[in-house]
Amino acid sequence: MHIRKNDTVVLLKDFSGPSPAKKGSTARVLKVFPKLGKVICEHVNLKHKHILAKTNPDYPEGGIIRKEAPIDASKVALYCPKCEKKTRAAWKIVESKKVRSCAKCGEPF
Repeated sequence: MHIRKNDTVVLLKDFSGPSPAKKGSTARVLKVFPKLGKVICEHVNLKHKHILAKTNPDYPEGGIIRKEAPIDASKVALYCPKCEKKTRAAWKIVESKKVRSCAKCGEPF
């Protein structure tokens, strides 16, 4: 998978919900599911979750919380801070180590 945890990504699609994320905005990746091909990004694809007071000790009063839901990894692209654009990952060998870098400018991630 081309996306890793803590990468900065650019959204390739609009996402609705309590905090709508627009196409072209950037977000940080919180969690990656490589077998499913999905990622969870910060403040993207927020969903409401209803919590019962009896069943969850973390929420003694219960209520409605917002939680990030997974999105498909194909809906995001890596963000290069030097180019300030979306890019693909290229692999380079630097000091006998394989490193990911920007395919456009060559800057390592």
